[in-house]
Amino acid sequence: MIILKRIGPLVCIVMALTVAACCTSSTIKKTQKPPPPKPVEQGAVAIGLEVRFGISAPFSQSSVSINSAGELVYNEKVYPPAVSKRQTKSEKIKITDAQLEELRVMVLGSKLFTMGNRNNEGQDCISYGVSVKTHKDQKSFSCQCGCPDELNTIGNMIEKLLGHPMMIMGF
Repeated sequence: MIILKRIGPLVCIVMALTVAACCTSSTIKKTQKPPPPKPVEQGAVAIGLEVRFGISAPFSQSSVSINSAGELVYNEKVYPPAVSKRQTKSEKIKITDAQLEELRVMVLGSKLFTMGNRNNEGQDCISYGVSVKTHKDQKSFSCQCGCPDELNTIGNMIEKLLGHPMMIMGF
């Protein structure tokens, strides 16, 4: 009995410390935040979007390249029939994230890439092409002489981002 009187308080202290440790560790676990979820691949930057749009006419070629950082690069080459020297122009502009996202939705939602190319061999026509590249995929579409409205819509949006029409010389 004397042993129980001496050990009793010690047992109570050990039990109290054990209970306190359990409560404290469960409190810590409850207050810790879980790691943030991995970002879902969406948006132009997340998917590494690159868009290229080009026009080739008898006396000119023009192209626009847009990357996921919103850098738009425009190049044009003009071959006037009466002038032997080629004329070139190049410019770079920065587009906003909202404009880039609008382009991403339009281009990736387009049905162009399921249509197959439309090329009329042997005819003297203006050629158009669009290509899209992401981390996971690459798609392209080209046409001559009568392109689908979706391609014109993409071209109009790109010219709007550029701030002026792309060069077409020849017809």
